[in-house]
Amino acid sequence: MIIMAYQRSGTHMLGSAIASHPQLRYVDEIFRNNPPQTVEVAMATIQQYEHPDVMTYLDIKYNQIAAAEELLWEMRVIHLVRRDDRAHWFSGLYKNYMGQHPEARQALAGRGEYPMIPFDRAGFEKFAARKARLMAKFSYLEDIRLYYEDLTGNHQIAVLPEQAEIAICDLAGVERRPLTVTETKDAPANYRDYILEDQ
Repeated sequence: MIIMAYQRSGTHMLGSAIASHPQLRYVDEIFRNNPPQTVEVAMATIQQYEHPDVMTYLDIKYNQIAAAEELLWEMRVIHLVRRDDRAHWFSGLYKNYMGQHPEARQALAGRGEYPMIPFDRAGFEKFAARKARLMAKFSYLEDIRLYYEDLTGNHQIAVLPEQAEIAICDLAGVERRPLTVTETKDAPANYRDYILEDQ
Protein backbone atom coordinates (compact mmCIF):
# COMPACT_ATOMS: atom_id res chain seq x y z
CA MET A 1 0.00 0.00 0.00
CA ILE A 2 1.33 3.44 -0.93
CA ILE A 3 0.62 7.01 0.10
CA MET A 4 1.77 9.06 -2.90
CA ALA A 5 2.13 12.82 -2.70
CA TYR A 6 4.20 15.93 -3.26
CA GLN A 7 6.34 16.97 -0.29
CA ARG A 8 4.49 18.83 2.49
CA SER A 9 1.12 17.35 1.55
CA GLY A 10 0.26 15.97 4.99
CA THR A 11 1.45 12.38 4.61
CA HIS A 12 2.73 12.20 8.19
CA MET A 13 -0.64 13.35 9.50
CA LEU A 14 -2.44 10.81 7.32
CA GLY A 15 0.09 8.11 8.18
CA SER A 16 -0.37 8.66 11.91
CA ALA A 17 -4.11 8.10 11.49
CA ILE A 18 -3.56 4.96 9.41
CA ALA A 19 -1.16 3.59 12.05
CA SER A 20 -3.87 3.95 14.72
CA HIS A 21 -5.65 0.97 13.12
CA PRO A 22 -4.42 -2.34 14.61
CA GLN A 23 -4.34 -4.01 11.19
CA LEU A 24 -2.41 -1.20 9.51
CA ARG A 25 0.98 0.43 9.91
CA TYR A 26 2.68 3.41 8.34
CA VAL A 27 6.33 3.69 7.31
CA ASP A 28 7.77 7.16 6.68
CA GLU A 29 9.48 7.97 3.36
CA ILE A 30 11.45 4.84 2.57
CA PHE A 31 13.35 6.49 -0.29
CA ARG A 32 13.94 9.89 1.35
CA ASN A 33 17.71 9.62 1.66
CA ASN A 34 18.38 7.17 -1.15
CA PRO A 35 15.94 7.15 -4.10
CA PRO A 36 16.38 3.84 -5.95
CA GLN A 37 18.06 3.89 -9.33
CA THR A 38 16.71 0.54 -10.53
CA VAL A 39 13.47 -1.38 -10.15
CA GLU A 40 15.40 -4.21 -8.46
CA VAL A 41 16.70 -1.89 -5.73
CA ALA A 42 13.24 -0.40 -5.29
CA MET A 43 11.70 -3.87 -4.93
CA ALA A 44 14.34 -4.98 -2.42
CA THR A 45 13.73 -1.86 -0.32
CA ILE A 46 9.95 -2.24 -0.41
CA GLN A 47 10.16 -5.94 0.52
CA GLN A 48 12.00 -5.02 3.73
CA TYR A 49 8.76 -3.52 5.04
CA GLU A 50 6.45 -6.43 4.30
CA HIS A 51 4.78 -7.81 7.42
CA PRO A 52 2.81 -11.05 7.73
CA ASP A 53 0.16 -9.75 10.13
CA VAL A 54 -0.53 -6.15 9.13
CA MET A 55 -0.94 -4.15 5.93
CA THR A 56 1.84 -1.59 5.55
CA TYR A 57 1.43 1.85 4.00
CA LEU A 58 4.65 3.25 2.54
CA ASP A 59 5.15 6.98 2.02
CA ILE A 60 6.57 7.73 -1.45
CA LYS A 61 6.87 11.24 -2.88
CA TYR A 62 6.61 12.09 -6.58
CA ASN A 63 10.33 12.71 -6.94
CA GLN A 64 11.09 9.24 -5.52
CA ILE A 65 8.87 7.26 -7.88
CA ALA A 66 11.04 6.95 -11.01
CA ALA A 67 12.54 3.49 -10.47
CA ALA A 68 9.55 2.27 -8.44
CA GLU A 69 6.89 3.36 -10.94
CA GLU A 70 6.56 -0.11 -12.45
CA LEU A 71 6.10 -1.61 -8.97
CA LEU A 72 3.36 0.84 -8.10
CA TRP A 73 1.24 -0.58 -10.92
CA GLU A 74 0.75 -3.65 -8.71
CA MET A 75 0.11 -1.78 -5.46
CA ARG A 76 -2.87 0.07 -4.05
CA VAL A 77 -2.21 3.80 -3.96
CA ILE A 78 -3.74 6.63 -1.96
CA HIS A 79 -2.96 9.88 -3.78
CA LEU A 80 -2.88 12.70 -1.21
CA VAL A 81 -3.26 16.16 -2.76
CA ARG A 82 -3.37 19.73 -1.45
CA ARG A 83 -5.73 21.98 -3.41
CA ASP A 84 -4.41 25.26 -2.03
CA ASP A 85 -1.05 25.69 -3.77
CA ARG A 86 -0.19 28.85 -1.85
CA ALA A 87 -0.73 27.23 1.55
CA HIS A 88 1.22 24.22 0.33
CA TRP A 89 4.10 26.41 -0.88
CA PHE A 90 4.15 28.36 2.38
CA SER A 91 4.33 25.15 4.40
CA GLY A 92 7.63 24.30 2.72
CA LEU A 93 8.96 27.84 3.11
CA TYR A 94 8.05 27.85 6.78
CA LYS A 95 9.79 24.52 7.43
CA ASN A 96 12.95 25.69 5.65
CA TYR A 97 12.95 29.05 7.43
CA MET A 98 12.60 27.50 10.87
CA GLY A 99 15.32 24.98 10.08
CA GLN A 100 17.70 27.76 9.06
CA HIS A 101 16.78 30.06 11.98
CA PRO A 102 16.76 28.03 15.21
CA GLU A 103 16.65 31.25 17.23
CA ALA A 104 13.31 32.10 15.60
CA ARG A 105 11.97 28.65 16.39
CA GLN A 106 12.92 29.05 20.05
CA ALA A 107 11.58 32.61 20.32
CA LEU A 108 8.25 31.80 18.69
CA ALA A 109 7.73 28.35 20.22
CA GLY A 110 4.50 28.03 22.14
CA ARG A 111 3.29 31.54 21.30
CA GLY A 112 1.41 30.68 18.13
CA GLU A 113 3.43 33.22 16.16
CA TYR A 114 5.12 32.69 12.82
CA PRO A 115 7.76 34.58 10.85
CA MET A 116 6.64 37.05 8.23
CA ILE A 117 7.87 35.57 4.96
CA PRO A 118 7.72 37.75 1.83
CA PHE A 119 5.74 36.33 -1.07
CA ASP A 120 8.11 35.36 -3.89
CA ARG A 121 5.80 35.24 -6.90
CA ALA A 122 8.41 33.70 -9.24
CA GLY A 123 9.31 31.03 -6.67
CA PHE A 124 5.66 30.23 -6.07
CA GLU A 125 4.86 29.95 -9.77
CA LYS A 126 7.80 27.60 -10.31
CA PHE A 127 6.63 25.46 -7.38
CA ALA A 128 3.02 25.34 -8.60
CA ALA A 129 4.02 24.42 -12.15
CA ARG A 130 6.29 21.61 -10.99
CA LYS A 131 3.66 20.26 -8.61
CA ALA A 132 0.98 20.30 -11.32
CA ARG A 133 3.28 18.56 -13.80
CA LEU A 134 4.21 15.76 -11.40
CA MET A 135 0.66 15.33 -10.11
CA ALA A 136 -0.63 14.93 -13.66
CA LYS A 137 2.18 12.52 -14.54
CA PHE A 138 1.53 10.12 -11.68
CA SER A 139 -2.24 10.45 -11.16
CA TYR A 140 -2.85 7.33 -13.25
CA LEU A 141 -1.35 5.26 -10.40
CA GLU A 142 -3.97 6.28 -7.83
CA ASP A 143 -6.71 4.00 -6.54
CA ILE A 144 -8.26 6.73 -4.44
CA ARG A 145 -7.55 10.43 -4.11
CA LEU A 146 -7.81 12.26 -0.80
CA TYR A 147 -7.56 16.02 -0.41
CA TYR A 148 -5.70 17.47 2.55
CA GLU A 149 -8.25 20.24 2.98
CA ASP A 150 -11.15 17.74 3.10
CA LEU A 151 -9.34 15.69 5.74
CA THR A 152 -8.42 18.57 8.03
CA GLY A 153 -10.63 21.53 7.17
CA ASN A 154 -7.33 23.43 7.63
CA HIS A 155 -7.44 22.79 11.38
CA GLN A 156 -5.71 20.43 13.77
CA ILE A 157 -7.90 17.34 13.91
CA ALA A 158 -8.24 14.37 16.26
CA VAL A 159 -9.75 11.85 13.86
CA LEU A 160 -10.08 11.51 10.09
CA PRO A 161 -13.52 12.20 8.58
CA GLU A 162 -15.69 9.10 8.25
CA GLN A 163 -15.64 9.19 4.45
CA ALA A 164 -11.82 9.01 4.45
CA GLU A 165 -11.82 6.28 7.09
CA ILE A 166 -14.16 4.17 4.97
CA ALA A 167 -12.12 4.69 1.79
CA ILE A 168 -8.81 3.83 3.49
CA CYS A 169 -10.09 0.75 5.33
CA ASP A 170 -11.93 -0.57 2.30
CA LEU A 171 -8.87 -0.09 0.07
CA ALA A 172 -6.75 -2.05 2.56
CA GLY A 173 -9.44 -4.69 3.07
CA VAL A 174 -9.57 -4.23 6.85
CA GLU A 175 -12.34 -3.62 9.36
CA ARG A 176 -13.68 -0.08 9.33
CA ARG A 177 -12.91 1.90 12.48
CA PRO A 178 -12.14 5.53 13.44
CA LEU A 179 -8.60 6.58 12.47
CA THR A 180 -7.04 8.76 15.17
CA VAL A 181 -4.60 11.50 14.21
CA THR A 182 -1.52 11.85 16.43
CA GLU A 183 0.72 13.92 14.14
CA THR A 184 0.00 17.66 14.22
CA LYS A 185 0.76 20.24 11.58
CA ASP A 186 3.85 22.38 12.12
CA ALA A 187 2.82 25.33 9.96
CA PRO A 188 -0.14 27.70 10.36
CA ALA A 189 -3.32 26.76 8.54
CA ASN A 190 -4.16 30.41 7.94
CA TYR A 191 -0.99 31.14 6.02
CA ARG A 192 -2.37 34.43 4.67
CA ASP A 193 -1.79 35.95 8.11
CA TYR A 194 1.94 35.30 7.80
CA ILE A 195 2.83 36.08 4.19
CA LEU A 196 3.66 39.62 3.11
CA GLU A 197 2.08 40.05 -0.32
CA ASP A 198 4.12 41.69 -3.02
CA GLN A 199 2.56 44.79 -4.55
